[in-house]
Amino acid sequence: MAKWDRKAAEQGHAIAQNLLGICYFLGEGVPQDFSEAVKWYRKSAEQGDANAQYRLGRCYSEGKGVPQDFTEAVKWLAKAAHQGDASAQICLGVCYADGKGVREDDVECAKCYRMAAEQGHSEAQYRLSDCYFKGRGVPQDYKEGIAWLRKAAEQGLEIAEKLLLLRTSITTNTDSSSTLPLTIDRAVAIVEYAQNEFASDRCIEDTFTPFSEGGASTRLEAFNALYIFIADWFRLGKR
Repeated sequence: MAKWDRKAAEQGHAIAQNLLGICYFLGEGVPQDFSEAVKWYRKSAEQGDANAQYRLGRCYSEGKGVPQDFTEAVKWLAKAAHQGDASAQICLGVCYADGKGVREDDVECAKCYRMAAEQGHSEAQYRLSDCYFKGRGVPQDYKEGIAWLRKAAEQGLEIAEKLLLLRTSITTNTDSSSTLPLTIDRAVAIVEYAQNEFASDRCIEDTFTPFSEGGASTRLEAFNALYIFIADWFRLGKR
């Protein structure tokens, strides 16, 4: 494949140049060479190929084949994002979220995620849902957050599937006197996720902080909501 891509690439075909860059980046048909990959990505990107612009931007952000340069990364990611490349839109959103190569801007971050999410990109849908849960770049809206999280989960994104179970349980069952919608599969999934992930900072941040800021008035209440769910599951003999 690299042989034929090279012939077309050397004749100036942008798609072939991008494909040859991918071959060098992955080491498929040629020795892996990030610098050579960047060379061909650049040729293609300068002709306006969105995927090559995205890949060149990623090389700059990761320092592969070129010195790490977030400003240059944002430059190429923005070009690809404006052409509708969903992967570039997500990466550009992350740059805005982290303030890398561009001034930190939650509103622009959410806009980037939305553009990709509306194209059906599950990672973007998950990230946009998180913006709604936390009120970052958009008004805090749990229903909208659940809606986007569900879209991502329906596409099989594992973290979205697990967080959807947790979020819907916590948001609908913060009252200890409420009747909890128990099912064995649902409870098992929540218990397993709790056992495996609750100790991590990311899980605490992603799962509990939004509820301590909104539906549950304190973080303790958020923990209690989950505890009640699991405790009732055991109490009713569903284990």
